[in-house]
Amino acid sequence: MSPSTVALFGALALLGLAARGKRPRDASLGLTAAGFVDEARSAPGTTSFRRLANDENSDARRHADVGARGRSDAVRWTIHAKGPLLALLVLAGLAPPGALAFEAVVAMLLIALICVLTLLSLYHAPFLPWYLARRVTIPLGLPRISFYIAGAGPMPWLKDASGGAALAAALAVLSKPRHDAKAASWIEQQLADDAKLAAAGVVAYGLLAASRGELERARTLLESAFTMEAKDSPALARRVALDWLVADHAARGRWRALLKRVEGREGDLSHSARLIVGAAARELGEPSPHDLTLKIAWLRSDHRRRARPLLERALLKPRILYASQRVAPPPAPPPAEPPVAEDALEHALALHLHWLSAAPELLGRHPSRLTNLCAAWDAAFAGDALRERLDARIQALALNDSADRRAHGFRRLICADLAMLAERAEVAITALSRVDDPDSVSREVAAELRRRLLEEVERASAELGRRVDEKRALTAIEEWSEWTTLRRLCERAAALGGLEVRRLIFPQVHRDTCGHAVWLWNKRDEHAISMPVFHWLLREAEAVGDEAAIELQRKNTNAKSG
Repeated sequence: MSPSTVALFGALALLGLAARGKRPRDASLGLTAAGFVDEARSAPGTTSFRRLANDENSDARRHADVGARGRSDAVRWTIHAKGPLLALLVLAGLAPPGALAFEAVVAMLLIALICVLTLLSLYHAPFLPWYLARRVTIPLGLPRISFYIAGAGPMPWLKDASGGAALAAALAVLSKPRHDAKAASWIEQQLADDAKLAAAGVVAYGLLAASRGELERARTLLESAFTMEAKDSPALARRVALDWLVADHAARGRWRALLKRVEGREGDLSHSARLIVGAAARELGEPSPHDLTLKIAWLRSDHRRRARPLLERALLKPRILYASQRVAPPPAPPPAEPPVAEDALEHALALHLHWLSAAPELLGRHPSRLTNLCAAWDAAFAGDALRERLDARIQALALNDSADRRAHGFRRLICADLAMLAERAEVAITALSRVDDPDSVSREVAAELRRRLLEEVERASAELGRRVDEKRALTAIEEWSEWTTLRRLCERAAALGGLEVRRLIFPQVHRDTCGHAVWLWNKRDEHAISMPVFHWLLREAEAVGDEAAIELQRKNTNAKSG
């Protein structure tokens, strides 16, 4: 037998052994517990907090995503390579003895094929550390080992290898049955020692906050990861954050917010999260995937036994193909209110107490009820019953005061109370300003709400600017958290106050936050957390029509990190 024939037999045997290996199941670290949420762990003073385990990656991701397809692709190429090798083997066996030129060609083809397979294996090698961490150390709850293994390879973290390592370690902490405070502190110290913070590190901080039961902080941090630029935000970090947010919305029954959260990001969802999103769409009567698609998502998720009730419930709902097929639900009945009393003051007090004790979102869905409450107080203040009672009380206590002065103070307290109620229920100022009478309680409540929103934003912005002037640096995550808190306050004020409030708060916010972002960029090289600030300021400047700020922020957003 010729040497080339022997070499071909050996290569074919090796490829046969390689191809005989079982193709790995598309494993998921998934959403761990009934309904994909762990309700068993709770912290003092909080409700049971959720645990989103880690991530679920499909084999369809490209090289910029996680390397879950690495091994399966290598096996697939190996299987496909057996055909050419077998053909070469047959040709070499049929070649007449002494056909040196023919055997040389066969040998060259063999060497070329082996080189191609070697390059393919090297292509997937950078994904191996994350693959080992995801499959082995994270499910076993080994944070430190996960940290070092996941940080050993450049993929899938791109430029944020240290943040990716911390994210893997945070996922390992979530895999534990209880929060590991010592491991969490160690991970946070590793992140603090790192020179720069990017999206993977922010997601790691968010997961650790969730593990501690600080759910509101976890939501804020994980949502903020999506504001970073794509080059600073690995696809895997976004997927982990999005999966946790999906599980959190599902745990609270916020199906509508869940669909809004994933809109335009369906490609970043794991299989378990896709099942939840499909079930949410069926629950709300929105366009949803086919039954077979839901079943496939269920089959490819890790927690099939726990997810089966969710799948069965979704399959019982009729599928909507197009938005035009949606059937509008019947309007909710208006909330019940106490009967109208003959005395205007008694009626206003009863109505006031009723809405203070009601759920804020109920009043938010019916803002007209707040204007009705304001009208009830208008009637109470217009009558004589309040002043008569105040006058009787003043005489009984022998106070040197007047009923009119006391009534004025009581009115201010009521308006402040109603403004707090409007803020909790997220009732827009425009809903309160529709009353024509400028001296009405509704107008006064709108002015009080506007004042509260402005003061809240201005206070946070001034504190940020003062700290920058004094050069009092915080850790990168605290700098990012402070900015994120201020941004959420601004967006909330704009949502409730409209363009008027947005224009009022912009000058100070622009001055303080721009100085803060420039400081982070120039002095601390925190480019990943300062560039989103410039982009947000540019959008706000365009919204309020500030030409000078638009020109400045366009320059800032075109800046390149070194």
